[in-house]
Amino acid sequence: MISGKRSPFKSRTKRGEGSILLYWTFADTIKAKEIRIYKRNSQNEDFDLISILGINSDRYLDNKCKPLDRYFYFIE
Repeated sequence: MISGKRSPFKSRTKRGEGSILLYWTFADTIKAKEIRIYKRNSQNEDFDLISILGINSDRYLDNKCKPLDRYFYFIE
């Protein structure tokens, strides 16, 4: 929620063997020039930039995942 309203950004994930697919949508009111994907392996680590995508992208496949590991993502 942003300021008590519904968020204009929505994301989802799908897990595969050795990979995680991130996909998202956002409202037309958000004017972005690029999409940045950040990742970390624990809540105690800093996020690392793993990809910069064009504004027309709506998904990212992270194929550098290990079974049973937990990952945190931040999409900006």
